[in-house]
Amino acid sequence: MRVKNLHLRSNDVLQHRTVQIGGFKWNVVFVRLFSELKRCEILRILLVSCNPVNTSVDLKFSTNRRGRILNQLSQRILKTAYPFGPMHQIDIPVDELGTFPVKGKLKVKFDLKNIEVARDIKRWEIDHPVGVVTLEVFNRRSFQAWLNVSKLGIVSPEKKRCVDVCACTLAHFWAEQWPDHRCWLCRRRENGTVAIGICLNNPRVLDSFGDLCNNKKEGCPWVSVFMEERARGEEFQPIEDETLLVFCKLWEAPNQDLSYHGHLLVKKTMPILELWPVVMATVPSLQDDDKFCLYLEKGISLEEIPCSLSALDEYGVVSGSVLIVKTWQVGGDHSAEFVRQLLVASDEESGSDPDSEASTCSEEEPLAGQGTTGGAQIAG
Repeated sequence: MRVKNLHLRSNDVLQHRTVQIGGFKWNVVFVRLFSELKRCEILRILLVSCNPVNTSVDLKFSTNRRGRILNQLSQRILKTAYPFGPMHQIDIPVDELGTFPVKGKLKVKFDLKNIEVARDIKRWEIDHPVGVVTLEVFNRRSFQAWLNVSKLGIVSPEKKRCVDVCACTLAHFWAEQWPDHRCWLCRRRENGTVAIGICLNNPRVLDSFGDLCNNKKEGCPWVSVFMEERARGEEFQPIEDETLLVFCKLWEAPNQDLSYHGHLLVKKTMPILELWPVVMATVPSLQDDDKFCLYLEKGISLEEIPCSLSALDEYGVVSGSVLIVKTWQVGGDHSAEFVRQLLVASDEESGSDPDSEASTCSEEEPLAGQGTTGGAQIAG
């Protein structure tokens, strides 16, 4: 491949389009970063295996600029990669490239031969040990399953293992295997909700699951992910720096379970007044003259959300906040405290079992294996 006038700021990432060669998928990523080992700024070029299986290739490569070879491997070597992991990396000191943008063309050539599923990965692991990260995957079905046994929160207090991945698996390329889903990094809160972090489908995300663990010192490393589904016939809503992902629960009668009502992507600077019509549009049973109440769930406490010009973030709404949409009316006291007491009382009466099978999640998209193919090369 040839990259003309490459321009990257510090920690910038440039991702090439994924290509398929002989039944296997590959990507080349450029990132500018500071290397603690080399004690200088470098341009890192990664050859990434975008495949759900262990892969091996006989590899040689070269990089050159203006006819001068910067880095090369002229004799093939056997390289192996874990699923959605880096196959090889090339580090070039920025000083060798001059200033950014790099003038002219930077030529990068990866020559791959004997591409196949790595059958002898166990032998390779002896010299290349790698950790395992357990993923917990939340989605609409897992949220609804929890609400079938509890009115509070949206997740079970107990972690549920969904799938194990290699610590070196690059989260972005793992997330990209499902075109109808977006994956969001999240973190459990003690009150039964989750804090939403970065969207793993963002091409600027180059972290491995090992990098993303938030409990590395607590034994087995875990990562929690929310899997957003794309509505049929629609595109995903764009994500901006100010975007908040907010979960909604629908409460249609005092003696009924709450149901998971999906999520909203809104700007944190949105006036609360503008949130009401957005919510109403998502509840088909509501008419323009119907009255409903919005509550912000905070553990076992509720705060009624008023119609005001205050911004959502000023009111305490953050990514991962849970809104309760109450469509029923009651005479007399209908304060947030009264509704909270009713909510807690009905939850205690029904009882919730954190070990209930209803609250488990499952990996619904199996990782299919791929066959063996012959040699090919990625080059411009």
